[in-house]
Amino acid sequence: MEIIYLFIFLITIILTFVTASMARKKGRSGFGWFIIACFISPYITMIVLACLGDTEEMRKKKIMEEEELRRKYVKP
Repeated sequence: MEIIYLFIFLITIILTFVTASMARKKGRSGFGWFIIACFISPYITMIVLACLGDTEEMRKKKIMEEEELRRKYVKP
């Protein structure tokens, strides 16, 4: 029975790190979301992050990267 609890604990810890990584990719604080995932639940925080989406800065950055690629590969 202890092995099952250990397995669940390890999966939860891994998911908190995944949540932090997901937050960083969306332009949010990875450490802050890691702490939230530890106290609440990694599943809930992942859903909240997915609903919040990217920050405005991250959206602008992605648009600029896409424009740069478009200019690079499209002939003038």
